[in-house]
Amino acid sequence: MSHEPPDRLDPQETQALAPDTYQPPPPPPPTERIYAPRSSRRPPPSLFALLGLLLLAGVLIGFVIGHFVGRPSGTTRDPNLVSFEPASSTTPYAGAQFTQSTFDPQRGVCDKARLKQFLRADQRRFQAWVQLAGIDAGHFDSFVDRMDTARLTTLSPVTDHGCFDSGDCPFAFQAVLAPGTPVWRDPAQGHIVAKCLSSSPLSAPRCPPNCSGAPASSTTPVQQREQTLPPETPTPPLESPVGVRTPAPVPTVSPF
Repeated sequence: MSHEPPDRLDPQETQALAPDTYQPPPPPPPTERIYAPRSSRRPPPSLFALLGLLLLAGVLIGFVIGHFVGRPSGTTRDPNLVSFEPASSTTPYAGAQFTQSTFDPQRGVCDKARLKQFLRADQRRFQAWVQLAGIDAGHFDSFVDRMDTARLTTLSPVTDHGCFDSGDCPFAFQAVLAPGTPVWRDPAQGHIVAKCLSSSPLSAPRCPPNCSGAPASSTTPVQQREQTLPPETPTPPLESPVGVRTPAPVPTVSPF
């Protein structure tokens, strides 16, 4: 049994490692960002459908508000306003005429068949018309048959009437009709009944404000310019073609 000095070490335990024998572990692979395809970033089709419905609802609401709020009504019309109506006009309020024009320019007369057809096609306007004319609905045909065509010869203050499809029907407003306006006239009563271009019933003017036979100061500039034009005095032709009726003008008197 041999004993070695305690300071002598085992050569296997003290053997140095060569520098090139140590290999450090490889670094971890770099992480890569994974991007979603561009097609998946687009909004879903349901979003476009929702935006379209909201836009359509906004347009519809605006139309309804403009149709009813912006339309003249009995509460918004100025009772002291007097409108000037040229001979070729229908009504100062768009869409308020009772019918289409019943005036036949080729014959120069108001067409009774058209008046009956147009009014009977709209029972709401028909009932308002016979009420304003002061007749019974059963006497409508005979009343129209006895009317004739006439033309106003002077500025004529009247109470005109209108009728909206969905709104006031009838409603009254003050107006002055220009000379040359074709009108329906009842020879039995000796006064005018309605305008031929709109079939709007006419009645006596309300004074004030419609007293002088001329538009009030509250008329629009366009109406004032039309008022300064010289009155149109219809001149009958020297010779009338065969088969054409030239109606005689209304006498220069108040239409009512």
